[in-house]
Amino acid sequence: LGFPQVHNIAEDFYQTISEERIPGHDVVVTNPPYSGDHFERLLAFLEANSKPFLLLLPSHFSQRIAYKQATNLTKELVFLTPPERYHYWVPEGRRPKTDSKKKRTHRNLHLGSRNSPFASHWFVSLVPLVSRKKLLKLYSKKKKKKRLLLAEGCTLHGNTVSLEKADKVFKKKKKNDSRNDRQEESILQDKKRLRNV
Repeated sequence: LGFPQVHNIAEDFYQTISEERIPGHDVVVTNPPYSGDHFERLLAFLEANSKPFLLLLPSHFSQRIAYKQATNLTKELVFLTPPERYHYWVPEGRRPKTDSKKKRTHRNLHLGSRNSPFASHWFVSLVPLVSRKKLLKLYSKKKKKKRLLLAEGCTLHGNTVSLEKADKVFKKKKKNDSRNDRQEESILQDKKRLRNV
């Protein structure tokens, strides 16, 4: 990511905060747990921390009460959408078993099962280094030559309505990908049958 020093140690983040052992840092990058009060506690930390941050979250988190109450943070957010929907690997045995007879697909012996229960986006604030307004201006599509270049296929949004549109694009792409997978499987089966004739 271009950061020469990264602090990524398996430790209790909130205990580190309460013990005032937060390591020196320039930016917070995290995909926080979505359960319990993690999100609320993280927002409280970020507000007190006053440093840039990037949070990988489902878009529906922008509807949470804690998000709406953290106006000092949220008014400066921009949203970065990846070119494709992120998929998550869940180690075997980490999810409760269901009675579903549906065959589990996208499995890997080492990684577990792949799933994508929701579309994730980066909730980004570069304040106090760069304001939301300046960041969006640097990215503006209206200018012939953008001064802020993103990774290929990524898009920067100024509001959560755009995220909802991005979610719809992801869903449409997922449907098309599934249709293409079925077509490819059918072609492979046809080729196999022809070889056997």
